[in-house]
Amino acid sequence: MAAITGVGAVGPGFADVSQMLQLLFSGSTDSCRPIKRFDTIRFQSQLAFQIESEHVHGDSSEWLIVRMGRQAMGEALQMAGLDSLVSIPVIFATANAGVWEMEAAFGSLQSFVDYPTDVTGEGCSIHFGEPADRIVREWGTTARPTVVSSGCTAGLDAIGLGWWDVLCGADVVAVIAAEAPITPMVVSAFDQAAALTDETSLSRHASIPFDRNRSGFCLAEGSAALILESKAHVMRRRGRALGWVRGYSVASSAFHMTAIREDGRAIGRVVEQAMAVGGVGPSDVGLIAPHATSTVQNDRAEYNAFRSVFGDLDEIPLFCPKAHMGHSLGASGALETIATLGLLNKGWAPAYPHLDERSIEFGGLHLPPMSCRLGSNLAVKNSSGFSGIHSAIVLEGDSC
Repeated sequence: MAAITGVGAVGPGFADVSQMLQLLFSGSTDSCRPIKRFDTIRFQSQLAFQIESEHVHGDSSEWLIVRMGRQAMGEALQMAGLDSLVSIPVIFATANAGVWEMEAAFGSLQSFVDYPTDVTGEGCSIHFGEPADRIVREWGTTARPTVVSSGCTAGLDAIGLGWWDVLCGADVVAVIAAEAPITPMVVSAFDQAAALTDETSLSRHASIPFDRNRSGFCLAEGSAALILESKAHVMRRRGRALGWVRGYSVASSAFHMTAIREDGRAIGRVVEQAMAVGGVGPSDVGLIAPHATSTVQNDRAEYNAFRSVFGDLDEIPLFCPKAHMGHSLGASGALETIATLGLLNKGWAPAYPHLDERSIEFGGLHLPPMSCRLGSNLAVKNSSGFSGIHSAIVLEGDSC
């Protein structure tokens, strides 16, 4: 196991982990609103979960993804009782890196011939490690972070890689995930894939997984940071574990560039493998946090996967994070892991926002109409991404 000793988060409607948990239990989706940063008249999707300027600290001229990452990592380090990243390996997760700056750089070109030949130099927006380098310099390290860019599973995969590093002997590992994908190119790409909601004004009808009236997800921006440690290191420095990563698994079905199998077998397999690694059986799990993107394929695949792994689902509440705070792509798995851990430590699952039980497509799903107590302090969190990548981790609350 790997201990989680510090967490940090910033995203739509919250500036730290405490505010994020308050948002989840409030049921508010007010941060999902019409996009104003650029003209969306060409796009089917008009809504996104957008971060408020008062929730992000730092120089506004700096990249948003960097400011969010620094803020989340600062909170995580403070919570863990650490003040430096020197000698600590850092893993950075993102699907798009500095995509806003990248688009601006390409847009300023007269032709591709004019693009600088050195596209890996310091400050270059196309380099996926650049945001990570800028983030970690704040805490005295010049070591280059390991960058995980496995699409929408990146946040979960970075945590899994950190967990593996701890199992292999690392004392401490820092994980950062950050994404700022609300840009014309990203919205256009997901529009073409018919993945985004076509709602134009009512946030309560956007991002509603497992509901037969769903029309896709809403993009979101945000960042999450976690400090992972070995149990021995936590005890030596008299630290405190907020919870534990007990198991992790990842696999690729290599099924399709964007689609996933609706039978859910690939998702079920990684969930079972993560549980087996963590020594957890189906009856031990008190909370499931699915990827839940509000797309027909994903919802059906996850429903079938969970039925195959857990059998009856009416006793295990589902926490659908993207219904509360949208889909932050490569950062989503890490943000949702922190949220899930917070729920385990509170012992409660939040109500599904804007639930209409009459329109839920699948029978037997426990989508809480109101906050409910958890039956255990163990949870399964899974993510899926393009090209058939599926990841899952098993979390345990702090009573371990």
